[in-house]
Amino acid sequence: HHNSKMQAPMEHRWSPYADNGGTCLGVAGNDFCVLAADTRLSTGYSILTRDCSKVTQLTDKCVIASCGMKSDAITLHKHMKARIVMYEHKHRRQPSVCAIAQMLSTMLYGK
Repeated sequence: HHNSKMQAPMEHRWSPYADNGGTCLGVAGNDFCVLAADTRLSTGYSILTRDCSKVTQLTDKCVIASCGMKSDAITLHKHMKARIVMYEHKHRRQPSVCAIAQMLSTMLYGK
């Protein structure tokens, strides 16, 4: 018995994006905020490490947490820290949390 149906060739596409997963959570109130993140770094069903921070301290009063592609998060955090250092040199003080939020918005969505 011969199967007369021809199966279409399966096409595998390469993607440079790797979702390394993770969970980040922020809760804020009038005079506080809490930021939490897991420390697992994975790819697919494989756990690469259970000791990988997703949180970066930007200033005395500002931290950022990022999940997803770890290399994107590392690059974003490094660029933000570099811009904050430039701000500190120019203005001789740390930027406010609102200024950092605006900077992040411009970095991610600005032209």
